[in-house]
Amino acid sequence: MNNFSIKDIERLSGIKAHTLRIWEQRHGLYLCKRKESKHRFYDNDDLKEVLRIAYLYHRGFKVSKIAGLSKRELNELATSNIESDSHEVFINQMIESSLDFDQSRFENILQNAQRHLDFENMVTKVYYPFLRKMGLLWVTQHIAPAQEHFCSYLIQQKIILDISQLPVVRSANPLRVLVFSPEGETHEIPLLVMKYLLKKQGVNVIYFGANTPISQIEYYSRNKQPDCIVTHLITNFTNKEPEQLIDVLLEIFPGQQIVLSGPGFANVKLADPCVKLVHGLESFSSLFAN
Repeated sequence: MNNFSIKDIERLSGIKAHTLRIWEQRHGLYLCKRKESKHRFYDNDDLKEVLRIAYLYHRGFKVSKIAGLSKRELNELATSNIESDSHEVFINQMIESSLDFDQSRFENILQNAQRHLDFENMVTKVYYPFLRKMGLLWVTQHIAPAQEHFCSYLIQQKIILDISQLPVVRSANPLRVLVFSPEGETHEIPLLVMKYLLKKQGVNVIYFGANTPISQIEYYSRNKQPDCIVTHLITNFTNKEPEQLIDVLLEIFPGQQIVLSGPGFANVKLADPCVKLVHGLESFSSLFAN
């Protein structure tokens, strides 16, 4: 069972702590438990209830009406009131099922969300915001690493399935693009997203994945030459400054285009015209548009 502070609840729900206290006083919405010291704390069930209330509140439901609902009525209203732009409800449901390690429910949520959103919107409006919230819980030690790995793995598997279902796009001279993250960078999902976007455009993807030693990239370069190299960096656990990695890639692939993505490269100074920094899926896709 996880315990959350009122500040955690504020970050996850978008409801200010001050507002939550007012709801207690005016509407009897007691959504927390209290320690002997009288400090508020929230467990898994409390978080789920707050997320459902927050969803309805953000969709225009009056707090006075929400306060009169039973837990069953609240759950039914929050889960049935889904519109085409209701990505928030999917994120909340994914958090709930991750806390419970409920794989079947998590997979059903992803399938349901994809009926409302195309792949790019699934990534930008559901996957990434959800993973940011789970990452916040992980770094503040409010969820176990197992819960973060549980949900990340299921998202990875869904994207891999989406990639496999893409039709083959024939091209007379397909680009050969090598995709990887350096050793120490273990986030796989952004790389899989880029693989999906590239394959959709008919690009021939050479996929090395996350946490790839540079020695493997060097070995590949001695046998094949891609047209472009794409690398993604979120957290710099590579024991190298981003500029050092760029210099190594320029040495391995002289004259080849190198595309950098991710917050780990946000502050690099680009001096070589072969190196490009992209921000967002649209910017990335436009580089490879026919």
